[in-house]
Amino acid sequence: MGNETTQSTHGMQGAKPQSITRLMDAMPPHALEAEESLLGAIVIEPSVLNDVQLILRGSDDFFKKANGTIYSLMAELYDKFETVDLVQLQQVAKDRDVLEAVGGVEYLIKVAHAVPSAASASHYARLVRDKSTVRQLIAAAGEILHDAYTNPEEPVEIVNDAERRIFSIAQQSEHRHAEQLDDLLNDAIRQLEENDGRVITGVSTGYSSLDERTSGLQSGEMVI
Repeated sequence: MGNETTQSTHGMQGAKPQSITRLMDAMPPHALEAEESLLGAIVIEPSVLNDVQLILRGSDDFFKKANGTIYSLMAELYDKFETVDLVQLQQVAKDRDVLEAVGGVEYLIKVAHAVPSAASASHYARLVRDKSTVRQLIAAAGEILHDAYTNPEEPVEIVNDAERRIFSIAQQSEHRHAEQLDDLLNDAIRQLEENDGRVITGVSTGYSSLDERTSGLQSGEMVI
């Protein structure tokens, strides 16, 4: 019985690396449709980049390298001209000698017409980022497994490295949230400066308590 148990246990231990290998060799999680839809949304309404850039960590969040390159070109165009269109995109891709690498004019046209509106741009960006985060976790797990199997005599060092890798991934997400909060605070401060210290920035309702809560009736707002 003891030998059978030992053999069974060894058999299970021997099978685990093979099972893990199959998982590591599988296609990593990705969302190509969301990537293309996001790029299409940016062409339709370039200003969505203001929100998208707060969600994504950068072009490396894209699974398809061509999509990441196109995203970088779009961000570059928007930073310079505050516009993004197919003609500009094609020209800057030519100038950077990456037009063929991203799939040519045909692919640019495809992504430009991937969605009918830009309304869900932030949703697409979060999908792209989430899949990227999972891929980073998979890569970190692979490195941790490799260290554990090749250097089993240094468990403390392996654990420390594992914590460092996972913490680095978590910190990236927290950093993006911090940037979002920072932008919101800057917007609030800027609004206060524009108001020049005035509490009521709209039309007074005649009720001081309501004016304090709403800053007065604002154009385009309905207060019930």
